[in-house]
Amino acid sequence: MITGALTAVSSGQTVTVSSGQTVSAVVILSGGTEIVESGGTALDTTVSSGGSLVVLSSGFADPTIIYSGASETISAGATDLGAIISGGTQLDYGFASGVVIFTGSQVIESGGTASGTTISGGLEIVAGTDFGATISSGGQQGITSGGVAISALVWSAGTATVSSGGTAINATLYGGQQNVSGVASGTTINQSGVESVASGGTDIGARISGGGTEHVDGITLGDTVFGGGLLVVSSGGSASGTVVQNGGSETVGSAGTDTAARISGGAQDVFGFASGASLSGGQQIVGSGGTATGTTVSGSGSVEYIDLGGTGIGAVIAGGGVEYISSGGVASADTVESAGSIVVSSGGTTIGEQLDGGITTPPKPFSPVARR
Repeated sequence: MITGALTAVSSGQTVTVSSGQTVSAVVILSGGTEIVESGGTALDTTVSSGGSLVVLSSGFADPTIIYSGASETISAGATDLGAIISGGTQLDYGFASGVVIFTGSQVIESGGTASGTTISGGLEIVAGTDFGATISSGGQQGITSGGVAISALVWSAGTATVSSGGTAINATLYGGQQNVSGVASGTTINQSGVESVASGGTDIGARISGGGTEHVDGITLGDTVFGGGLLVVSSGGSASGTVVQNGGSETVGSAGTDTAARISGGAQDVFGFASGASLSGGQQIVGSGGTATGTTVSGSGSVEYIDLGGTGIGAVIAGGGVEYISSGGVASADTVESAGSIVVSSGGTTIGEQLDGGITTPPKPFSPVARR
Protein backbone atom coordinates (compact mmCIF):
# COMPACT_ATOMS: atom_id res chain seq x y z
CA MET A 1 0.00 0.00 0.00
CA ILE A 2 1.25 3.46 -0.88
CA THR A 3 2.06 5.90 1.88
CA GLY A 4 3.10 9.41 0.88
CA ALA A 5 3.76 10.78 -2.61
CA LEU A 6 5.04 8.35 -5.25
CA THR A 7 6.99 9.47 -8.31
CA ALA A 8 9.20 6.47 -9.11
CA VAL A 9 9.49 2.74 -8.43
CA SER A 10 13.13 1.81 -8.13
CA SER A 11 15.06 -1.42 -8.71
CA GLY A 12 14.09 -4.13 -6.24
CA GLN A 13 11.04 -2.18 -5.10
CA THR A 14 7.45 -3.45 -5.40
CA VAL A 15 4.69 -0.92 -4.89
CA THR A 16 1.02 -1.83 -4.49
CA VAL A 17 -1.82 0.52 -5.43
CA SER A 18 -4.72 -0.61 -3.25
CA SER A 19 -8.48 -0.19 -3.58
CA GLY A 20 -9.49 3.48 -3.52
CA GLN A 21 -5.97 4.73 -4.22
CA THR A 22 -4.89 6.63 -7.35
CA VAL A 23 -1.32 7.27 -8.44
CA SER A 24 -0.33 9.55 -11.30
CA ALA A 25 2.76 10.11 -13.44
CA VAL A 26 4.78 7.33 -11.82
CA VAL A 27 7.94 6.10 -13.56
CA ILE A 28 8.75 2.41 -13.04
CA LEU A 29 12.50 1.94 -13.34
CA SER A 30 14.49 -1.17 -14.22
CA GLY A 31 13.88 -3.89 -11.66
CA GLY A 32 10.88 -2.10 -10.19
CA THR A 33 7.29 -3.42 -10.09
CA GLU A 34 3.99 -1.65 -9.58
CA ILE A 35 0.89 -3.73 -8.81
CA VAL A 36 -2.55 -2.14 -9.20
CA GLU A 37 -5.07 -4.07 -7.11
CA SER A 38 -8.86 -4.24 -7.43
CA GLY A 39 -10.27 -0.72 -7.14
CA GLY A 40 -6.86 0.89 -7.61
CA THR A 41 -6.01 3.33 -10.41
CA ALA A 42 -2.73 4.15 -12.16
CA LEU A 43 -2.72 7.22 -14.40
CA ASP A 44 -0.01 8.29 -16.87
CA THR A 45 2.39 5.53 -15.88
CA THR A 46 5.74 5.18 -17.65
CA VAL A 47 7.39 1.75 -17.60
CA SER A 48 11.12 1.91 -18.37
CA SER A 49 13.31 -0.93 -19.62
CA GLY A 50 13.32 -3.74 -17.08
CA GLY A 51 10.30 -2.36 -15.24
CA SER A 52 6.94 -4.07 -14.79
CA LEU A 53 3.35 -2.90 -14.32
CA VAL A 54 0.76 -5.49 -13.23
CA VAL A 55 -2.93 -4.55 -13.25
CA LEU A 56 -5.01 -7.06 -11.28
CA SER A 57 -8.71 -7.87 -11.69
CA SER A 58 -10.86 -4.70 -11.40
CA GLY A 59 -7.73 -2.55 -11.42
CA PHE A 60 -7.47 0.32 -13.89
CA ALA A 61 -4.62 1.95 -15.85
CA ASP A 62 -4.94 4.96 -18.18
CA PRO A 63 -2.73 5.45 -20.16
CA THR A 64 0.57 3.56 -19.91
CA ILE A 65 3.79 4.09 -21.87
CA ILE A 66 5.78 0.87 -22.27
CA TYR A 67 9.36 1.27 -23.42
CA SER A 68 11.74 -1.33 -24.86
CA GLY A 69 12.44 -4.11 -22.38
CA ALA A 70 9.48 -3.13 -20.19
CA SER A 71 6.19 -4.99 -19.68
CA GLU A 72 2.60 -4.49 -18.63
CA THR A 73 0.32 -7.34 -17.62
CA ILE A 74 -3.43 -6.76 -17.70
CA SER A 75 -5.02 -9.54 -15.66
CA ALA A 76 -8.44 -11.03 -16.35
CA GLY A 77 -11.03 -8.44 -15.33
CA ALA A 78 -8.53 -5.57 -15.42
CA THR A 79 -8.58 -2.61 -17.84
CA ASP A 80 -6.01 -0.46 -19.60
CA LEU A 81 -6.95 2.45 -21.87
CA GLY A 82 -4.76 4.18 -24.42
CA ALA A 83 -1.43 2.48 -23.80
CA ILE A 84 1.53 3.44 -26.01
CA ILE A 85 3.92 0.59 -26.74
CA SER A 86 7.35 1.75 -27.83
CA GLY A 87 9.49 -1.37 -27.85
CA GLY A 88 7.96 -3.12 -24.83
CA THR A 89 5.32 -5.80 -24.36
CA GLN A 90 1.74 -5.68 -23.17
CA LEU A 91 0.19 -8.99 -22.06
CA ASP A 92 -3.57 -8.67 -22.18
CA TYR A 93 -5.68 -11.20 -20.26
CA GLY A 94 -8.36 -8.57 -19.54
CA PHE A 95 -9.41 -5.57 -21.62
CA ALA A 96 -7.19 -3.11 -23.52
CA SER A 97 -8.59 -0.28 -25.62
CA GLY A 98 -7.02 2.31 -27.90
CA VAL A 99 -3.50 0.89 -27.75
CA VAL A 100 -0.91 2.31 -30.16
CA ILE A 101 2.03 0.07 -31.06
CA PHE A 102 5.03 1.82 -32.60
CA THR A 103 7.51 -0.97 -31.92
CA GLY A 104 7.20 -3.91 -29.58
CA SER A 105 4.12 -6.06 -29.13
CA GLN A 106 0.67 -6.49 -27.69
CA VAL A 107 -0.23 -10.09 -26.88
CA ILE A 108 -3.96 -10.68 -26.47
CA GLU A 109 -4.01 -13.87 -24.47
CA SER A 110 -6.81 -16.45 -24.45
CA GLY A 111 -9.75 -14.80 -22.66
CA GLY A 112 -8.37 -11.32 -23.24
CA THR A 113 -9.96 -8.63 -25.42
CA ALA A 114 -8.56 -5.63 -27.25
CA SER A 115 -10.43 -2.88 -29.08
CA GLY A 116 -9.20 -0.21 -31.46
CA THR A 117 -5.50 -1.07 -31.48
CA THR A 118 -3.33 0.84 -33.97
CA ILE A 119 -0.35 -1.19 -35.18
CA SER A 120 2.32 0.94 -36.76
CA GLY A 121 5.61 -0.88 -37.11
CA GLY A 122 4.95 -3.30 -34.24
CA LEU A 123 3.19 -6.62 -33.70
CA GLU A 124 -0.17 -7.65 -32.29
CA ILE A 125 -0.59 -11.32 -31.44
CA VAL A 126 -4.20 -12.44 -31.07
CA ALA A 127 -4.93 -15.56 -29.04
CA GLY A 128 -8.07 -13.98 -27.55
CA THR A 129 -10.42 -11.52 -29.27
CA ASP A 130 -9.54 -8.32 -31.09
CA PHE A 131 -11.98 -5.71 -32.43
CA GLY A 132 -11.23 -3.04 -35.02
CA ALA A 133 -7.44 -3.03 -35.25
CA THR A 134 -5.81 -0.68 -37.76
CA ILE A 135 -2.66 -2.12 -39.29
CA SER A 136 -0.49 0.51 -40.93
CA SER A 137 2.68 0.29 -43.01
CA GLY A 138 5.14 -2.08 -41.34
CA GLY A 139 2.58 -3.24 -38.78
CA GLN A 140 1.75 -6.91 -38.30
CA GLN A 141 -1.16 -8.80 -36.77
CA GLY A 142 -0.79 -12.50 -36.07
CA ILE A 143 -3.95 -14.47 -35.25
CA THR A 144 -3.02 -17.73 -33.56
CA SER A 145 -5.04 -20.88 -32.90
CA GLY A 146 -8.18 -19.96 -30.95
CA GLY A 147 -7.78 -16.25 -31.66
CA VAL A 148 -10.43 -14.13 -33.38
CA ALA A 149 -9.87 -10.75 -35.06
CA ILE A 150 -12.95 -8.79 -36.14
CA SER A 151 -13.11 -5.82 -38.54
CA ALA A 152 -9.38 -5.22 -38.92
CA LEU A 153 -8.32 -2.54 -41.38
CA VAL A 154 -5.08 -3.38 -43.21
CA TRP A 155 -3.37 -0.53 -45.07
CA SER A 156 -0.63 -0.71 -47.68
CA ALA A 157 2.46 -2.58 -46.40
CA GLY A 158 0.53 -3.82 -43.36
CA THR A 159 0.10 -7.57 -42.86
CA ALA A 160 -2.42 -9.78 -41.10
CA THR A 161 -1.59 -13.49 -40.77
CA VAL A 162 -4.26 -16.02 -39.80
CA SER A 163 -2.62 -19.20 -38.53
CA SER A 164 -4.25 -22.63 -38.47
CA GLY A 165 -7.05 -22.51 -35.91
CA GLY A 166 -7.27 -18.72 -36.05
CA THR A 167 -10.19 -16.71 -37.46
CA ALA A 168 -10.45 -13.31 -39.16
CA ILE A 169 -13.91 -11.79 -39.67
CA ASN A 170 -14.79 -8.82 -41.91
CA ALA A 171 -11.24 -7.58 -42.49
CA THR A 172 -10.76 -4.82 -45.06
CA LEU A 173 -7.57 -4.71 -47.12
CA TYR A 174 -6.78 -1.24 -48.41
CA GLY A 175 -3.62 -2.24 -50.19
CA GLY A 176 -2.54 -4.51 -47.33
CA GLN A 177 -1.90 -8.25 -47.18
CA GLN A 178 -3.82 -11.02 -45.43
CA ASN A 179 -2.27 -14.50 -45.28
CA VAL A 180 -4.77 -17.22 -44.37
CA SER A 181 -3.91 -20.68 -43.05
CA GLY A 182 -6.95 -20.68 -40.78
CA VAL A 183 -10.36 -19.17 -41.63
CA ALA A 184 -11.17 -15.74 -43.06
CA SER A 185 -14.78 -14.65 -43.50
CA GLY A 186 -16.21 -11.55 -45.17
CA THR A 187 -12.89 -10.03 -46.26
CA THR A 188 -13.05 -6.94 -48.50
CA ILE A 189 -10.06 -6.69 -50.84
CA ASN A 190 -9.45 -3.51 -52.81
CA GLN A 191 -6.91 -0.79 -53.65
CA SER A 192 -4.38 -3.44 -54.73
CA GLY A 193 -4.79 -5.43 -51.51
CA VAL A 194 -3.88 -9.12 -51.59
CA GLU A 195 -5.32 -12.09 -49.76
CA SER A 196 -3.40 -15.37 -49.97
CA VAL A 197 -5.24 -18.50 -48.87
CA ALA A 198 -2.70 -21.24 -48.17
CA SER A 199 -3.26 -24.97 -48.49
CA GLY A 200 -5.39 -25.90 -45.48
CA GLY A 201 -6.80 -22.37 -45.23
CA THR A 202 -10.40 -21.35 -45.95
CA ASP A 203 -11.89 -18.09 -47.18
CA ILE A 204 -15.64 -17.43 -47.07
CA GLY A 205 -17.49 -14.63 -48.83
CA ALA A 206 -14.66 -12.32 -49.85
CA ARG A 207 -15.44 -9.28 -52.02
CA ILE A 208 -12.65 -8.43 -54.47
CA SER A 209 -12.51 -5.21 -56.50
CA GLY A 210 -10.49 -2.11 -57.29
CA GLY A 211 -7.25 -3.88 -58.22
CA GLY A 212 -7.50 -6.33 -55.32
CA THR A 213 -6.36 -9.94 -55.75
CA GLU A 214 -7.06 -13.19 -53.97
CA HIS A 215 -4.69 -16.14 -54.47
CA VAL A 216 -6.14 -19.49 -53.45
CA ASP A 217 -4.10 -22.60 -52.71
CA GLY A 218 -6.70 -23.72 -50.17
CA ILE A 219 -10.49 -23.30 -50.30
CA THR A 220 -12.67 -20.32 -51.06
CA LEU A 221 -16.46 -20.26 -50.82
CA GLY A 222 -18.92 -17.69 -52.16
CA ASP A 223 -16.53 -14.94 -53.23
CA THR A 224 -17.69 -11.99 -55.35
CA VAL A 225 -15.27 -10.51 -57.91
CA PHE A 226 -16.07 -7.23 -59.67
CA GLY A 227 -14.77 -3.85 -60.81
CA GLY A 228 -11.13 -4.73 -61.49
CA GLY A 229 -10.82 -7.53 -58.94
CA LEU A 230 -9.03 -10.81 -59.65
CA LEU A 231 -9.43 -14.27 -58.13
CA VAL A 232 -6.67 -16.79 -58.90
CA VAL A 233 -7.27 -20.44 -58.02
CA SER A 234 -3.86 -22.11 -58.06
CA SER A 235 -2.84 -25.74 -58.35
CA GLY A 236 -4.51 -27.69 -55.56
CA GLY A 237 -6.84 -24.81 -54.72
CA SER A 238 -10.61 -24.86 -55.05
CA ALA A 239 -13.36 -22.27 -55.38
CA SER A 240 -17.09 -22.82 -55.03
CA GLY A 241 -20.03 -20.52 -55.66
CA THR A 242 -17.94 -17.65 -57.00
CA VAL A 243 -19.83 -14.67 -58.47
CA VAL A 244 -17.93 -12.87 -61.24
CA GLN A 245 -19.56 -9.54 -62.11
CA ASN A 246 -18.78 -6.65 -64.48
CA GLY A 247 -15.06 -5.96 -64.61
CA GLY A 248 -14.17 -8.96 -62.46
CA SER A 249 -11.97 -11.86 -63.50
CA GLU A 250 -11.30 -15.36 -62.22
CA THR A 251 -8.42 -17.56 -63.34
CA VAL A 252 -8.56 -21.27 -62.59
CA GLY A 253 -4.97 -22.43 -62.89
CA SER A 254 -3.65 -25.82 -63.88
CA ALA A 255 -4.87 -28.42 -61.32
CA GLY A 256 -7.10 -25.76 -59.74
CA THR A 257 -10.85 -26.40 -59.39
CA ASP A 258 -13.92 -24.20 -59.59
CA THR A 259 -17.51 -25.30 -58.97
CA ALA A 260 -20.79 -23.52 -59.71
CA ALA A 261 -19.47 -20.08 -60.62
CA ARG A 262 -22.01 -17.45 -61.69
CA ILE A 263 -20.54 -15.18 -64.34
CA SER A 264 -22.46 -12.03 -65.26
CA GLY A 265 -20.43 -9.43 -67.12
CA GLY A 266 -17.05 -10.71 -65.96
CA ALA A 267 -14.75 -13.43 -67.29
CA GLN A 268 -13.47 -16.80 -66.12
CA ASP A 269 -10.27 -18.26 -67.60
CA VAL A 270 -9.99 -22.01 -67.13
CA PHE A 271 -6.66 -23.83 -67.32
CA GLY A 272 -7.67 -26.36 -64.69
CA PHE A 273 -11.16 -27.74 -64.07
CA ALA A 274 -14.46 -25.86 -63.86
CA SER A 275 -17.88 -27.44 -63.41
CA GLY A 276 -21.42 -26.14 -63.32
CA ALA A 277 -20.67 -22.54 -64.27
CA SER A 278 -23.61 -20.34 -65.27
CA LEU A 279 -23.03 -17.54 -67.77
CA SER A 280 -25.44 -14.62 -67.94
CA GLY A 281 -23.79 -11.91 -69.99
CA GLY A 282 -20.33 -13.16 -69.02
CA GLN A 283 -17.56 -15.18 -70.65
CA GLN A 284 -15.79 -18.44 -69.90
CA ILE A 285 -12.55 -19.04 -71.79
CA VAL A 286 -11.27 -22.62 -71.61
CA GLY A 287 -7.56 -22.55 -72.37
CA SER A 288 -4.93 -25.16 -73.05
CA GLY A 289 -5.16 -28.01 -70.56
CA GLY A 290 -8.42 -26.70 -69.17
CA THR A 291 -11.72 -28.55 -68.91
CA ALA A 292 -15.20 -27.12 -68.34
CA THR A 293 -18.16 -29.39 -67.68
CA GLY A 294 -21.84 -28.59 -67.41
CA THR A 295 -21.59 -24.91 -68.27
CA THR A 296 -24.88 -23.11 -68.90
CA VAL A 297 -24.52 -20.39 -71.53
CA SER A 298 -27.70 -18.31 -71.63
CA GLY A 299 -28.62 -14.79 -72.69
CA SER A 300 -27.20 -12.17 -75.01
CA GLY A 301 -23.48 -11.60 -74.49
CA SER A 302 -22.96 -14.98 -72.84
CA VAL A 303 -20.04 -16.80 -74.48
CA GLU A 304 -18.10 -19.97 -73.80
CA TYR A 305 -14.88 -20.06 -75.79
CA ILE A 306 -13.02 -23.38 -76.17
CA ASP A 307 -9.47 -22.47 -77.09
CA LEU A 308 -6.61 -24.55 -78.48
CA GLY A 309 -6.07 -27.50 -76.13
CA GLY A 310 -9.22 -26.78 -74.15
CA THR A 311 -12.15 -29.14 -73.60
CA GLY A 312 -15.82 -28.46 -72.99
CA ILE A 313 -18.23 -31.19 -71.94
CA GLY A 314 -21.99 -31.10 -71.59
CA ALA A 315 -22.65 -27.40 -72.03
CA VAL A 316 -26.23 -26.15 -72.36
CA ILE A 317 -26.44 -23.20 -74.78
CA ALA A 318 -29.68 -21.22 -75.02
CA GLY A 319 -31.39 -17.87 -75.37
CA GLY A 320 -28.76 -15.98 -77.34
CA GLY A 321 -25.79 -17.74 -75.75
CA VAL A 322 -22.89 -18.84 -77.98
CA GLU A 323 -20.16 -21.46 -77.73
CA TYR A 324 -17.10 -20.87 -79.91
CA ILE A 325 -14.78 -23.78 -80.62
CA SER A 326 -11.37 -22.67 -81.81
CA SER A 327 -8.91 -24.70 -83.83
CA GLY A 328 -7.64 -27.43 -81.54
CA GLY A 329 -10.53 -27.04 -79.11
CA VAL A 330 -12.95 -29.88 -78.39
CA ALA A 331 -16.57 -29.78 -77.21
CA SER A 332 -18.69 -32.86 -76.60
CA ALA A 333 -22.24 -33.74 -75.53
CA ASP A 334 -23.50 -30.17 -75.74
CA THR A 335 -27.20 -29.32 -75.81
CA VAL A 336 -28.14 -26.38 -78.02
CA GLU A 337 -31.57 -25.03 -77.16
CA SER A 338 -33.74 -22.34 -78.74
CA ALA A 339 -31.75 -19.26 -79.84
CA GLY A 340 -28.49 -20.88 -78.73
CA SER A 341 -25.64 -21.55 -81.14
CA ILE A 342 -22.29 -23.27 -81.53
CA VAL A 343 -19.65 -21.78 -83.82
CA VAL A 344 -16.97 -24.27 -84.90
CA SER A 345 -13.77 -22.85 -86.38
CA SER A 346 -11.62 -24.77 -88.83
CA GLY A 347 -9.74 -27.39 -86.83
CA GLY A 348 -12.24 -27.26 -83.96
CA THR A 349 -14.16 -30.36 -82.96
CA THR A 350 -17.66 -30.94 -81.66
CA ILE A 351 -18.84 -34.42 -80.73
CA GLY A 352 -22.36 -35.61 -80.07
CA GLU A 353 -24.11 -32.27 -79.69
CA GLN A 354 -27.88 -32.30 -79.39
CA LEU A 355 -29.74 -29.63 -81.33
CA ASP A 356 -32.96 -28.82 -79.49
CA GLY A 357 -34.01 -25.75 -81.40
CA GLY A 358 -30.52 -24.27 -81.62
CA ILE A 359 -27.98 -24.20 -84.45
CA THR A 360 -24.38 -25.00 -85.33
CA THR A 361 -22.94 -22.32 -87.61
CA PRO A 362 -19.77 -21.48 -89.56
CA PRO A 363 -17.15 -19.45 -87.72
CA LYS A 364 -17.33 -15.72 -87.19
CA PRO A 365 -15.00 -13.27 -85.44
CA PHE A 366 -14.80 -13.39 -81.63
CA SER A 367 -12.65 -11.43 -79.20
CA PRO A 368 -12.72 -12.34 -75.49
CA VAL A 369 -13.06 -9.44 -73.06
CA ALA A 370 -9.89 -7.77 -71.87
CA ARG A 371 -8.81 -9.32 -68.58
CA ARG A 372 -6.26 -8.50 -65.90
